[in-house]
Amino acid sequence: MSERSTEQIRAHGRILEAADMDEALAWARKGAITCDAVGEVRELLFYPDPKTATE
Repeated sequence: MSERSTEQIRAHGRILEAADMDEALAWARKGAITCDAVGEVRELLFYPDPKTATE
């Protein structure tokens, strides 16, 4: 990529916590309709704080 084209790329991201993938997709649909934009849903690994985690 040229220097000029990289300046034109702008990325915005949000991290939402959802109970499951169905809920995450529902929120993504709401955002796509509201913002008239294409979105992406990814599952992220979650590591709880060891000091507050219970087994």
